[in-house]
Amino acid sequence: MGKTVRLMAQQSGLLFFLIVAIAAFPSFLQGLDAELYFFGSPYIVSSVHATAVFIGLTATSYTLGILFFSYAGGFLFDVFSAKYTLVLAVSIFSIFVFLTGYVTSIYELLIFRLIVGFGIGMFQPAMLSFLGDILVKFRGRSIIAFEVFFGFGYFVAPYLIEPFLPDYKIPFMITGLISLISIVLFIAVVPPVYSKIEKRKLGLRAVANRNIVILSVAVFLFGIALLGLLSYLSDFLLHVLHYSVFDTALAASMMGLAGVIFAYPLGYGSDKARSGRKAFIILTMGASTVGSLGIFFLGDLVGLIAMIGFVFIFGIGRGLSVIFITAAAQDSVGDSLVGRISGVIYTMFNIGAIIGGPLMGTLSTTYGFKIGGLVAVTIPLLVATVISIFLVGAKPSAVSESTMASPN
Repeated sequence: MGKTVRLMAQQSGLLFFLIVAIAAFPSFLQGLDAELYFFGSPYIVSSVHATAVFIGLTATSYTLGILFFSYAGGFLFDVFSAKYTLVLAVSIFSIFVFLTGYVTSIYELLIFRLIVGFGIGMFQPAMLSFLGDILVKFRGRSIIAFEVFFGFGYFVAPYLIEPFLPDYKIPFMITGLISLISIVLFIAVVPPVYSKIEKRKLGLRAVANRNIVILSVAVFLFGIALLGLLSYLSDFLLHVLHYSVFDTALAASMMGLAGVIFAYPLGYGSDKARSGRKAFIILTMGASTVGSLGIFFLGDLVGLIAMIGFVFIFGIGRGLSVIFITAAAQDSVGDSLVGRISGVIYTMFNIGAIIGGPLMGTLSTTYGFKIGGLVAVTIPLLVATVISIFLVGAKPSAVSESTMASPN
């Protein structure tokens, strides 16, 4: 029997940790790129002589790219080599992140961010399927590595770009080059065969159960809220509250730090909870709801320290909510559909995200950030939190390679 990712992970805790770390590292690059762009977008859009409306439009272009390939990434994980799916996706991502630093027109910017989204759309569900299905009894802890790395990248990004502004080329160049290094490590360490399991021919209709429907709606609403806030947080802090660039970087970085701090404890708890991941979905989305209220409704009344606290609270749910929703969806289906159901969840998330940026941009420019924040961020978060109460607890079933058939 040839070496597979699962069998390699079962050999020792060190090998399991090594595989998880190398597989999750692209999420650090995704977080780094996302916040480099969100934080630097007022300067990037201005440098190509476009108006602030294009901050939301470039976010939509990026999210459209992710949406187009979200299901494809999960599908390829199920039917093709997980290793080479990730290698292809990260390669596309790295090239166009690098090129983002060298745009000369708004049209180039829209196209490059769209193709960056293509890469992320492929590797995001494939990576979460890869992490969530290595050893299912550790699903919460392994899949949460995505958020630890993503959160750290998101935390580092403002401090990386702030010294260079208004220039922004070098941070994107660094991110692109590090991405290429991660590809080399992944090729060198990870076996090309993920697992050998008995394949069952099931369509997605076979798993359209109550949990999947609720999770899909919740993650759609969360996508609206998250991209609504992320697209315009820097603009709000810089141009409405008149924070300095450094103070804006400090506040924005808390979004990533919260995920790094809370990821493992909550991931571990979600593996151990008898009722599944329901409570953790409610907790993290509830935290983001509270944080959004503080940011938009108290932001002009409080100082920097309180704003840092509100952004940190929002950040608890920023990445962890989607991670727990994805893990809960994986718990609710059979092993042969883990990739595709992860693709479905991220497709729904990104449909919402496409709406969030333009919705927030239109409302904030027309009615102000308080109304924009309430309608585009807080209300979708609150509804998503409430409907999650109706989830039914699900626990993952152990999957072994004792029934051999075709490699994945």
